[in-house]
Amino acid sequence: MEPVANGLEYLHTFQPPVIHGDLRGPNILVSQFGNVYIADFGLSELKSESYDSYSTPWILAGHPRWQALEIMMAETKEEARRTAASDVFAFGRVMLELFMMRLPFFYLSQDHAVTRGVEVGEFPDRPRDETAVARGLDDTMWA
Repeated sequence: MEPVANGLEYLHTFQPPVIHGDLRGPNILVSQFGNVYIADFGLSELKSESYDSYSTPWILAGHPRWQALEIMMAETKEEARRTAASDVFAFGRVMLELFMMRLPFFYLSQDHAVTRGVEVGEFPDRPRDETAVARGLDDTMWA
């Protein structure tokens, strides 16, 4: 996971920062030589872009299993704007996915059910094993 963290840090150090906007397990590629790459920059943006350039489909784009709650619950273009913080949240979800060896909200078969669940205060199962708790991946993500 260190190469992914380093890649995000690199993107976020540009002026203006480059925001990935859709970081998730399937967008992290590993070559046959073990090199790790961040892929699928379809929702990427330069942070300084105007909110007016975003379409309604863009607001709804992304994958709720990895999205920060404020993006998942966004009602306006401004609220739906991806940030370095939302990329870091998604990275945390990817780490949970790896430690749990299952998708966030694995018990929901359809992605749109995740958004509906969050709207009523249902959060994904959190790891309870010693390793994940020791690494601070339990309650910290939901603080």
